[in-house]
Amino acid sequence: MSHVSSAGNRAKIRISPTVIIRNNGFNERDLARLLNVIEENKDYLLSEWRKLFTEE
Repeated sequence: MSHVSSAGNRAKIRISPTVIIRNNGFNERDLARLLNVIEENKDYLLSEWRKLFTEE
């Protein structure tokens, strides 16, 4: 999950598959930008998430 906050707006977005779980305040244009950034960086985000939450 990705949690995004900006100027009092908040969203919770699943990284894979990339979908909006919750939106509180972002307009459609900003949500589209957020989804695009997450989609473009999906491999990196998942790799970092695994480093933090996978026990070795």
